[in-house]
Amino acid sequence: MITPHMNWVAIMVAAFVAFVGGAIWYSPVLFAKRWAELVGMTEESAQSGGMALAMIIQALQAVVAAAVLAVIVSWSGSDNPLEGAGVGALLGGGIVALDHVKLLVFERRSPVLFAINNGYTLLAFILIGAIEATWR
Repeated sequence: MITPHMNWVAIMVAAFVAFVGGAIWYSPVLFAKRWAELVGMTEESAQSGGMALAMIIQALQAVVAAAVLAVIVSWSGSDNPLEGAGVGALLGGGIVALDHVKLLVFERRSPVLFAINNGYTLLAFILIGAIEATWR
């Protein structure tokens, strides 16, 4: 439930942190090369367009995820970073990643791709939860 009492500054900061975390996670420093191999993306296909729109959509997704997590963290009564991180871990690992197991089973996706993608989601939700619980 979106309420006027939600801390929109905290939501935007949490979304920004998650977005930057994703930029680092999927950068050449960490998993960019392996992720690109697993999804069949080449340098040419990445440069051919569509990435700007993908980044905009990802930024909007981060804001929505941060707003939803703000509500859930509030409902949980979490008021410190560790509790908020726990709520984020439960949602990122226990709901999102668990739901994505179907991609492994039915679409025969790579377990490595599953780990890369869901590892980021777990990290993002932990960070968002910690920020939201601390800065309510």
